[in-house]
Amino acid sequence: MPFILYAEDDARRARKDIANFEANGFDYVWAKNRKDAYDFYKDHSPDIAILDVMMPDADDGFWVAKKIRGKDWHIPILFLSSILDEDIIKKGYEAGGNDFIRKSYVYDTELIAKINSAIQNKPVNDEKKQKVVITPDTYVDFRDNRLVSCGQTEKLTRPECHLLQLLYRRKNIPQNRESIMLQVWKDDPNNVIYMNKAVTKLRKTMSKDKRITLCYIRNESITLSVNKSPIKSNSYL
Repeated sequence: MPFILYAEDDARRARKDIANFEANGFDYVWAKNRKDAYDFYKDHSPDIAILDVMMPDADDGFWVAKKIRGKDWHIPILFLSSILDEDIIKKGYEAGGNDFIRKSYVYDTELIAKINSAIQNKPVNDEKKQKVVITPDTYVDFRDNRLVSCGQTEKLTRPECHLLQLLYRRKNIPQNRESIMLQVWKDDPNNVIYMNKAVTKLRKTMSKDKRITLCYIRNESITLSVNKSPIKSNSYL
């Protein structure tokens, strides 16, 4: 499931695009200004960035793209703009953009097609794909579905790995429990039981890492909180 960093200050336009993302099974995080967009990029490791060129400050999308390209040359970047003249296209490519989409009321199909194309042609970053570091003391190795936390290793099932990946992508943001459960276990009649067991297992394994809190409110929400403050780390990794 592609995870999108979407930056757009126009709430009306954003609601339309987000409905399009959800209809096509995409996950996303929505930023309304350039600071949030870059912070979300750093926090959520998206698969693709879709950036409005003009937000509250001129050329915001270009600023975000340049900051991202200072760290990452793998992620595809698409620019949204009402006007696509020669100057904007030149600035976009110089900032590290991959493609442009002209805003209109009938661009839904083009938007989804360009997202799919960009992700399919994305260069593979094997190290990032195989291992996700949550904190200095906790990481997930997707090569063998293994969670390591403060020296403790726990084998995970594929659904448990998928759950942790979804929560980490949108860490510190409460997720709808029903939505997450359906994404991982679909319409399995035992999905509630599997969800409860998975949360208990993950929470127990990561309990010694004081940077991490897994908050689970039954029938409501689930949140993976990762503390950014510098806590002294034991050298387990």
